[in-house]
Amino acid sequence: MNSPHGCPVLTTGPLGVFIVKYAWWLGLPMILIGMYMLTAGGRYPKTTLALFTTLAASLTSIFVLFAGVFPANSPSWSVLIVGFVCFCMGGGLGFGAAKWPRIGIVCMGLSLGSLIGYCVYWFFLKSHLANSSSILLQWAVIAITGLTCAIMCIFLFDHAVIITSAIFGAYALIRGVSMYAGGFINEFEIIMATNNGEIGELSFLMCIYIGLILLIACCSMSAQMKDRSRHLEMYAYKGHFNT
Repeated sequence: MNSPHGCPVLTTGPLGVFIVKYAWWLGLPMILIGMYMLTAGGRYPKTTLALFTTLAASLTSIFVLFAGVFPANSPSWSVLIVGFVCFCMGGGLGFGAAKWPRIGIVCMGLSLGSLIGYCVYWFFLKSHLANSSSILLQWAVIAITGLTCAIMCIFLFDHAVIITSAIFGAYALIRGVSMYAGGFINEFEIIMATNNGEIGELSFLMCIYIGLILLIACCSMSAQMKDRSRHLEMYAYKGHFNT
């Protein structure tokens, strides 16, 4: 990934190539995970927490390693090795999230809060700041919103699981579909576009994808909230903390 001035600023090296090359294999699991989280994520919180925590920890580790640690010329087979190790570690954390739900709900809260903080910063604060102070404020906003959301999610367990499942489930579903349909801009390119002030140049198809994610997420939240009100005995979130 290059800036408009031709200076490389962000690259995932073999990871980006791996995602493009095996998109057809990655799409189906993402669709299935998205459908589960959209329809039953709130009803089966322990399964959802284990799944979400495993994926969040594993994928974050993989992207950070290939974006900021491993050189861009790393061999392609390194993706499989690093991925296997990261998913093993993520699976251990996911098991802990199922056994001790507070771990999972905090992970969910941090993920949702970080996403909210990132959006708040780029849509409302970035344009009013000088470059020298933007990076520090960006991380401060993300950290504050992430921690705040994590604390709130502990006390709003059921609703937090439902809301987070709906948002990330909608993303997983649409992202999986885009693996076959095409037109979804790579997440790192989106970050690059915001850094360069080019977020307004996103393609029309990408805007449709974002609109679908928001629409599907809202519909899922509404449906799962109604399911919770009809089957409250299956939720009873306070009981999950006693295991």
